[in-house]
Amino acid sequence: MKSWLIVLLPIIVFGALIGAGVMKVPGINDKPAAKKVAKKAVPDVAAPVDAAVVAPAITPTQEAPKPAPDAKPEAPKATIDLNKGNARLAKLWNDMDAAALSGIVEKWKDEDLAQVLAVMDNAKVVELLGKMKPERASALSRELQKLASIVPPAPAAG
Repeated sequence: MKSWLIVLLPIIVFGALIGAGVMKVPGINDKPAAKKVAKKAVPDVAAPVDAAVVAPAITPTQEAPKPAPDAKPEAPKATIDLNKGNARLAKLWNDMDAAALSGIVEKWKDEDLAQVLAVMDNAKVVELLGKMKPERASALSRELQKLASIVPPAPAAG
């Protein structure tokens, strides 16, 4: 009986210490780095860019926090400018054959596709819409109409 206690008691104690996180045992209670990293928020590319939403986070009356003198400077974080991306893609698509382009955009959401078509050459858009099924061309035309009717907010008087 005593021999069982001599064997089981240390196992129970070590198990409790490992389970509580007091003792670190590689492969048992360590977590891979991939699980520790929080998911980064990805912007919804289908949502139209609103100038009011893209306003700077710091107002003119606020000052940016100054880093500590011994702190290393942080690398600038990349931002996503959907308008810039749409313009670049539109420039590429303007040089493509409409038949090939219609195959590329076949699975695109109407809202996303309309944002690129809105900045393309009108002649190429007409050619592309002519290659599509009438129902899809009609839905895209409505999306283009919505985008064209957006009025940017007036600058604040001050």
